Amino acid sequence: MDIFKVIGIGIIAAMLGTLLKPQRPELAIQISIAAAAAVFVLIAPYLNAVIAAFDDISRQAGIENSYFMIIVKIIGISYTAQIAIELCKDMGQGAVAAKLEIAAKLIIVVMSVPIMYKMLSVVTKLLSLS
Repeated sequence: MDIFKVIGIGIIAAMLGTLLKPQRPELAIQISIAAAAAVFVLIAPYLNAVIAAFDDISRQAGIENSYFMIIVKIIGISYTAQIAIELCKDMGQGAVAAKLEIAAKLIIVVMSVPIMYKMLSVVTKLLSLS
């Protein structure tokens, strides 16, 4: 199971980072970045399964695939931003992490605008039927 590999990488990276941080803080940060990259490589195949599931759901529901792809992109942005934010915090750069968080939220809002328009259109159609 990949979850045990992911957990193992995380625990080993955390232990190494804790041991090395007092003497070699720059190496501790590199270990943290390498662990994040390794975890991403391990979970990448699952992303294909999620995209395929969203594609199947959109076909069955008769909804344009582009709306589900926006949702997948938003999920990817949120996870990627969270990893970058946590790495910045690990490096003691809380101010940079806060700016990344604001930027990610703004990008997500902008990306969700087409979905909001579609929802408004559906609600308007439903209200005109009653």
